[in-house]
Amino acid sequence: MTRLKPEQINTLDEFTSHVDSAAKIAARIKELEAQRDQRIHEIQAPANAELSELQSELDKHLALAQPYAERHRPVLLGKRKSASTLLAIYGFRQQTSLKIEDADKLIDELDRLGRRSLLTVKTSLDKPAIRKAIADGETFDGAALVSTDIFFVEPKTDRAELAGE
Repeated sequence: MTRLKPEQINTLDEFTSHVDSAAKIAARIKELEAQRDQRIHEIQAPANAELSELQSELDKHLALAQPYAERHRPVLLGKRKSASTLLAIYGFRQQTSLKIEDADKLIDELDRLGRRSLLTVKTSLDKPAIRKAIADGETFDGAALVSTDIFFVEPKTDRAELAGE
């Protein structure tokens, strides 16, 4: 398999041409993204309002039905886990969740019992705090503020910018 040598810019005209092409492409990308986002918004806005209203209605019906179902479970279900109406299947699903009343107490208990394998410790760097500390004059092995120049191309969007003013 032969490797193609990347194209190289040798003149200011070539450079300007590539930068301007990149700007045109970036502007078109922004334009398409804005059009896409507008279309999405036009679809989502009315749907979101209706969805919110329907979810509230659903929650009200379930809030009324659940206590009745709990009080009348033997009559509604007998020994079954579910039953049905003309339009719905209803019932109770078994769900097991871990309920921890006092996390600190449980951590101490697990530690005392030597069950540290049931504990996790997550350590992460607070980069904004480290950045501020270094900027304020502190030093740390393995950390430094480093400034680099990053090449960028952005399309001009202002008429004055386009006119070169």
